[in-house]
Amino acid sequence: MNSKEIRKINESYHKEDKLQKRIITPKNYTYRVLVGVLDKYIKGKNEILDLGSGVGTLDFYLASKGNKIVGVDESLIAVDMAKNNSSVLGTDKNITYIQKNILNYKSEKKFDNVLLFEVIEHLPDDKKAIILAKSLLRKEGLLFVSTRSINAPLNRIGLTKKHDKRVGHIRRYTLEGLEKTLKDLGFKIVYKIKTEGFSKELLFSYPFGAPLVRAANKFGIVSDALNFIDDLLLKLFGESQVIIVAKKI
Repeated sequence: MNSKEIRKINESYHKEDKLQKRIITPKNYTYRVLVGVLDKYIKGKNEILDLGSGVGTLDFYLASKGNKIVGVDESLIAVDMAKNNSSVLGTDKNITYIQKNILNYKSEKKFDNVLLFEVIEHLPDDKKAIILAKSLLRKEGLLFVSTRSINAPLNRIGLTKKHDKRVGHIRRYTLEGLEKTLKDLGFKIVYKIKTEGFSKELLFSYPFGAPLVRAANKFGIVSDALNFIDDLLLKLFGESQVIIVAKKI
């Protein structure tokens, strides 16, 4: 898959996005684990670079806490929507969006934190993105990475191929393999987790899951119930997502 094909998939994917009505909470079903990790490691007011920022959902959350964010995404649709959303939600003073291929992003400024959430699996050269992130971090700054697991239950039985192709996934990862890559590129692992069970990936991967995901994102009690079930399935069948927080050394 070349960069032109990836760009086309990216734009097509973001055509389905809608304007966000409110800033997410820590109980948000879609971002619950990521928000928990961010809250654990980002304290005070930080300068954050979000590479592959999409429509900005996590940026709005971080900006609402006083952090300053630069979001970079290749999709014009995503960047325009992120800007509009940020203005409506009142976070635009703390966020700057740039429409650019993340691998071409340059800045003399260094950041406290760099986010690569659900990005590296889309890139032909994933190591290049990690090296770029390292170059843009301050000393002992933190890199946050999340990506899709090769051990996902649906992947093991061959049911992710169509979804992966539709959203532009080039590869999947093991936690151990990603950890080794980060260490080899000059990072110290601070935190790692295998997350998202069978039910969560099922709801995210197929259209029939969308109404339930929307309900879970809107109502905390639904999110709690679905996450309880998913945590049980995670223990039984394995993870669909891996997350690592790594420190630049």
